[in-house]
Amino acid sequence: MIRRVLFVITMFLAATASAGPATMGGDPAQRMASMVAGQELAANDPRVVQANSWIKQVAKASGEDESFIATTCMKVAHYLYDITKVRAQPLEVLEALAKYAPPGKPIGDTSARYVAARRASADKTHAAAMAALAKP
Repeated sequence: MIRRVLFVITMFLAATASAGPATMGGDPAQRMASMVAGQELAANDPRVVQANSWIKQVAKASGEDESFIATTCMKVAHYLYDITKVRAQPLEVLEALAKYAPPGKPIGDTSARYVAARRASADKTHAAAMAALAKP
């Protein structure tokens, strides 16, 4: 079952990656944080600063550009909602990538592990998924 989920997510990310990053003008971290907050946030807002730190960390580790990372996080969050009906936030996906994506590996691998962990947890929360990813 987990292999099937990982395969589906990998194929989804590969298909959407070929379309390139969505037309996200401006700073991707600020746009993501603003979307989650439901209002425009200033660049110095702590949520934007944290998102910016995470997205730069993921970009450095993966070699992907920030727009692609932000788009992937949004798509994974939507995918999680589609399959679990649990609202996942793009910043939660970004946090998982920042903390658990190994350098030099595609972000799709960690995204797939996050989705599988979130689906497998009893309460399907971000905290439960992060705790599962932290286990070796």
